[in-house]
Amino acid sequence: LNRVDRCITVSHQTKQSWVDYGLPGSKIEVVHNGTDTHKFKPAQDFLATRKQWGISEREKVVSYAGRIDQDKGLEYLIKAVALLAIQEPNIKLMIAGRPVVHFSDLKGGECEEEGMGYQRSLEQLAKDLGIADRVQFLGYLSNPATLYQTSDISVLPSVWPEPFGRSIIESLACGTPVVASHVGGIPEVLTGEFAANLVTAGNE
Repeated sequence: LNRVDRCITVSHQTKQSWVDYGLPGSKIEVVHNGTDTHKFKPAQDFLATRKQWGISEREKVVSYAGRIDQDKGLEYLIKAVALLAIQEPNIKLMIAGRPVVHFSDLKGGECEEEGMGYQRSLEQLAKDLGIADRVQFLGYLSNPATLYQTSDISVLPSVWPEPFGRSIIESLACGTPVVASHVGGIPEVLTGEFAANLVTAGNE
């Protein structure tokens, strides 16, 4: 980084991290991510979109789209849904994404087992909390727009300092409100009236 003339980063949080590493702040410009509003936009027919997903009008859908990784704090999201289920019998959690493939020195290459182990622990947690029938793992979605469109709310429960949190603006562009952790660059996205939807990381 010291060899470049100028850098672009996606948040002031990331800029500060680079400054903390020793890069002069004068070299860094912050340009927040954008999103494709032709792709991410409100559903033309909310109920018809839900019907495509097999979701009834009565169900309250909470969604997450992103990688399945411990940094994302998905166990806290599952615990939160378990708390909500006490008062909201029609709540449903839909999780889109694939487990992260980690590199293992011991195994001499990429190791998917660690990521799959985390997903299995989440599935077991849902069972232990009695909400396995309310939690659906969708796998990877090449286009999560219809998931946002069919949701009542989407959540980004990260416990690490997200540089930005692109799923937030994708969801908002689809007209779906977002609850997200108050970490990293997320507070730079959820500003003004949306700041009320920031929560403490790791607090279901």
